Amino acid sequence: MDAFLKDGHPTLGSVPGPLVLAGHDGTIWAAGGGRGESSVLRFGAGGWRAWPIDAHGVRAVLPLDDRTAVVAGEHGFLAIIDTAIVDSAADDEGVVEIKTRQGGCLFGLTPIGDLIWVTGEKGFVATLDPRTRELRAQPRFDRKRVVRAVAAPGGEPVFVAGRQILRRLPDGTEETVFSGHAPLTDLAYSPDGGFAVAGDAGQLFLAAPGGTPEPCDGVPALDMECLSYDPRRDRFVVAGEDGYVGALGRDGALRPLPAAEPPYRLTSILPWGDGHLYAGWVEQGPPYRFRGALYFDGEDAPDKVYEAPRQDFGPPRTRTVGRSGRPSLAVDAFQMISFDEAQRRMPEVEWPDEDIYSFEEIRFYDGDVHVADTGALFDDHRDDYGVAIRGDLIVDGTLDAVAGGDAYGSMLAVQGDVWAHAALFRYGINAAISGALEVATVVLCDHGDDGGLLTAEVIRAQVLHYSLYFAKPEAKIDAFCIGDVYGDLSFPPRRAKEVFVAGVLEDGYLEEDTAANWLREGRSILREAN
Repeated sequence: MDAFLKDGHPTLGSVPGPLVLAGHDGTIWAAGGGRGESSVLRFGAGGWRAWPIDAHGVRAVLPLDDRTAVVAGEHGFLAIIDTAIVDSAADDEGVVEIKTRQGGCLFGLTPIGDLIWVTGEKGFVATLDPRTRELRAQPRFDRKRVVRAVAAPGGEPVFVAGRQILRRLPDGTEETVFSGHAPLTDLAYSPDGGFAVAGDAGQLFLAAPGGTPEPCDGVPALDMECLSYDPRRDRFVVAGEDGYVGALGRDGALRPLPAAEPPYRLTSILPWGDGHLYAGWVEQGPPYRFRGALYFDGEDAPDKVYEAPRQDFGPPRTRTVGRSGRPSLAVDAFQMISFDEAQRRMPEVEWPDEDIYSFEEIRFYDGDVHVADTGALFDDHRDDYGVAIRGDLIVDGTLDAVAGGDAYGSMLAVQGDVWAHAALFRYGINAAISGALEVATVVLCDHGDDGGLLTAEVIRAQVLHYSLYFAKPEAKIDAFCIGDVYGDLSFPPRRAKEVFVAGVLEDGYLEEDTAANWLREGRSILREAN
């Protein structure tokens, strides 16, 4: 049973584990995360979509309808996510966090009647009313790890807590239904009242209706993580460590089924179509990180991926500047002059404060400069540089204006127009252009916390992207803008997949270093028109 979707998928980006599954009216939900990255995924008519959320690990998801779900996880995280609002909002709206006053992890979300039972570490139990969003704490279970609540026949909540299955009596006391020899992980009922119990270290037990749990036969010495009753075959499906999957019959015998590949730890089962979906995860390293995967044991796996609509940013721009007919200067045809002298010779440029630079002289070009790329012009960024051009700058490839040396103080001043196929302004680069910056494809501005700034009379490009403290350039802008720096919001950066190709995205956002490398290699980072 091969994974049909796993971490690193080029469209969904990171699919972090551990992963959990849930369903609602034919819609599949999945959630997971760890070490600072979490996501909620949904499979509907359009295919799989993912929404990154600000949580350090999601361990449970429970859909309320086809667009809204409750999620719970590490550090007491509990929230309701409305994917329709998330899609349309400009910021983090659409995720409403509910305070739990719980420092440990929350593991379970179980609907019983009109309430959702929330369970977690340190004996935590609470009920959530999804209509009012009121969370009401219940008496704790003596600091036990409460993995989940399960609805017994008749609607009574039963709890998987530590090594025990517990029932809470009307007087508030606890009654032990069953005890294992190691931590228990899941409990599943059949309609007639029979049930199965799974746990770590090869624990698997089956109880006939009205009977007590008995050890099952053929159980490997692996952690059994999750159970699901299969009404079509009147059996329980079991999954766990090392990708193990088995079928537990009413005779108490466990029969292995095709294992998951890659053999991740399977922690969730969801009946779907003619089979079952499985969610698995593994922690790999160094560097250590979680990876997740989804599997399906039936025909026609739900592997379609939603294709976000492409924003209309027009075709590549054609060059209209730098056609004076004047001869161009060679890259080595420059003078070294002082900063003050450069200002005197180029009065039309808005010069930045010279105190921020470590150099005292500027490389001055008295005329137009035409180059294939800017490596030689900026000495391949080995040191801080200052370049002033009294004329036009024409770059056939990518204008790579990244600050040199320690990336704090470099300068490019042009008294004229600039043309390039693509342009990068990164780190502590101060670029001042008295005329037009005209770019065929993309202008990327990022990592401006080192003092980056771009000014021009006008910027014309297909797309202008600004991020990571690099402020939106000061210019009349004729481009599709995407960015959010210092509250200056254009198109939301979290919707970057509607602009850029999947290969330069990470968790739905543009990965600036990858995008810069692609542009240096002459590769397109923009989606093509449908």
